[in-house]
Order: sequence, then structure tokens, then C-alpha cells
Amino acid sequence: LCRIFVDEVTGARPATQGAMLGAVQKRQFGDVKVPNRVRIVAAANPPEQAAGGWDLEPPMANRFAHFDIGKPSSEGWVNYLLSQSLPRDTSILDFEDTLKKNWPAAWAKSQGFFAGFHDKTKGRFLHKMPAEGSKDRGRAWPSPRTWTFAARAAATCLALRPVLPDADDLMLDFINACVGAGASGEFTTWLREANLPNPEDVLEKGWSPDRLRIDRNYAVYTAMTAFVLGTKEETKRLK
Repeated sequence: LCRIFVDEVTGARPATQGAMLGAVQKRQFGDVKVPNRVRIVAAANPPEQAAGGWDLEPPMANRFAHFDIGKPSSEGWVNYLLSQSLPRDTSILDFEDTLKKNWPAAWAKSQGFFAGFHDKTKGRFLHKMPAEGSKDRGRAWPSPRTWTFAARAAATCLALRPVLPDADDLMLDFINACVGAGASGEFTTWLREANLPNPEDVLEKGWSPDRLRIDRNYAVYTAMTAFVLGTKEETKRLK
């Protein structure tokens, strides 16, 4: 896995951000098409702390997941300093096989989560650009694009549950980073109350629909169908 790292992105004027938008969206820099395995990562200080800082324009902001990284504690910084010469005991590549193995079931479950939520809320949170003049326009806000980011990030965390102890907490952090606190809070509340079963369990053990929760039924059957269709082995899929 490789990365393109763009630093001090809030130092870019709106016109420059427009030029960068094409690169981020189309993954193309001049004549060079960036492979899918390359991740595009940006970092920035808040505009008021940057040298000649600018808020991100809404189209640029909507193409990233936003994580707030505060200043480290003294203990955290000391641990970082003392670990510089130590060999890493894990690598992102260590999780690759687990992710590939568990992806079909995890992606099916994630599809059920997000389909059920938007069915319940009738699309009220699908696209909500913050109002003109709001600082939130330059941060994470919900759109079909960022909900897709959130669904794929959630599936990744679900797939890594066996090897990542804090996978569930990380999933919620990613959803918040993609669609913002308001929309992610509504989603998290719905998900907790829905208490959805695993699609494999529905197929193996059966499941009784809830007459009063059409959204929950929709989520469960969406996940089950996606799981079957995503099963690559034909014999297993037919079974």
C-alpha cells in the first residue's frame, strides 16, 4: 500500500483547492493515473492557526474523512520518542488476509446497516450540506458520497473484528469522520436500537420479522441478500 500525502491543505486558496479537487476525485495527477491501492491523505491545521489559512470548500471537504487529532499528552509524546528505534511489531499488511477473508460477510452486514437506517429516516440525512457561513461546510458532512465512505469503512472494521480489539469503537469513529457528528449520532442510535442479527445466522437458524419495525426487516433482508450474492463459491451460494 502506498500513500500520497498532502500537507497544510488549509493553506490552499479556494482556486487552488479547485485544481486539487480534480486530482482527488479522478485520482489523476497530470498524465499519471493513480492506482486504487494508493491512498490520498491530507493534513492541516485549523484555518485560524494556519499561515494564511482558508476553510476547505464544501466540495473538497466532502471528499475526505475528517479526524481531529489533538496535541499529545506528555506521556504519549515520551512513549513516541522512546519507541523511534524499536522495530514495529505489526504492519497494515498483517491485516490484509483477514480483511479479504471476512469482507463479503462484513460488507453485506454494513449494507444492511446503512440501507435500514436510510429507509427508516426516509433520506432526511442522506444529503445535508451545512448552511452558508457555517464552519461545518469545511468539515465532515453527509452526502451520498460520504455515506458510501462510511459504509465501506464500517465493513472494514467489521471484517477486522477478530484481530482488532477496538474495531467497534473505530467503526463509530470512522462514521463520524465521514458524515459528521449529527448524522453519525442519529445512525448510531438507530443501530443500537435495531440490534440486527448476522446474515449468516438468519440463513442458518431462521429469523422472525418484526411487524412494527419495517426498517429493521429491510436491514436484515438486505444484509442477507447481499451476503448470498456476495458469496463467490457457487455451491455455497446455492446452498
